[in-house]
Amino acid sequence: KGSDLENCVSSMVEESDLYYAVDPSLFVISFGLGIGSVMDESKLQEKGPHNPIISHLNFLNFVMEEVSEMGETLSSSINSLALELVNIVKKKSPNPSKHDVIGFFRDGVETFFRTSSLALKKEDRINLAVSDAISSLDNKYSLSDDSKSNLFFALRDIFEKLYDIENNSDRSLAIRIANSLSTWIYLQFLYFGRSGERK
Repeated sequence: KGSDLENCVSSMVEESDLYYAVDPSLFVISFGLGIGSVMDESKLQEKGPHNPIISHLNFLNFVMEEVSEMGETLSSSINSLALELVNIVKKKSPNPSKHDVIGFFRDGVETFFRTSSLALKKEDRINLAVSDAISSLDNKYSLSDDSKSNLFFALRDIFEKLYDIENNSDRSLAIRIANSLSTWIYLQFLYFGRSGERK
């Protein structure tokens, strides 16, 4: 058991170092997900003053916004996205699964990295990923024009940062970070989905 814990900590430290080398705000996300990794999903969805979502996410968001321009953009965009998802998903799925919430984003991420080998302009590649993500969510929840607009701007900013990460580091690390952002979006959804929790 001690060995498993040591391996877990070593893995967290390694990932945190990799993320920090890209941008300090990504270290914050890695740290936050490290906290979440020792809690099962039912714990994350618990209500009450000691819920880990309440205890940590608001502070980590504040730190993200303060440490870098990328962190400020990601925090703002992910919060906007999570709030919009609460309005969209909760109306039709009171107890949605993780896939119900972020499956659409993963579809967009898949498109984004599938087109990395194509000779596309940055804007075209980002727009393709955003369009596929929104279409995926629209097929599931029949989005209003206002929701599509709100989602577009939030997703565009996130994919712009992923594009920059991929170009400034490497594709495999960008994919790893995209998966972390996907989980971070879900945690923010749980946070904002609680009654009365608004930034």
